[in-house]
Amino acid sequence: MFKSILKFIKSIIRSRVGQIFFLVHLIMFVYWASNLVKYQPEEFHALVSYKISFVILMFDYPLIFLLNPLIYYFGLFQTQIGISIVGFILSFQWWVFGYIIELLVRGVKKLIRALFN
Repeated sequence: MFKSILKFIKSIIRSRVGQIFFLVHLIMFVYWASNLVKYQPEEFHALVSYKISFVILMFDYPLIFLLNPLIYYFGLFQTQIGISIVGFILSFQWWVFGYIIELLVRGVKKLIRALFN
């Protein structure tokens, strides 16, 4: 049982698509969180930051919903460090999501080969 869990985790870590999703999400989240402190509505970066935060929130909503009791119990949205911790945790969901997409693409490729060979 433990070996199968380790094998699953290793396959997720090796996923190139998952790594790309993780890095893109983490970069977007860091950019958004850095602009929280110096938010000025009339500037261009405020509009970009708003759009990035909307995209991040929409894609991260399922995991935020599941982690909601922990987030509010520990008060993670009340401090900048707490928001950073939540963002880092949410980035890992995209690593797993990229792994799932990679598996689906491999499965479709195998199916196409089986049908047309």
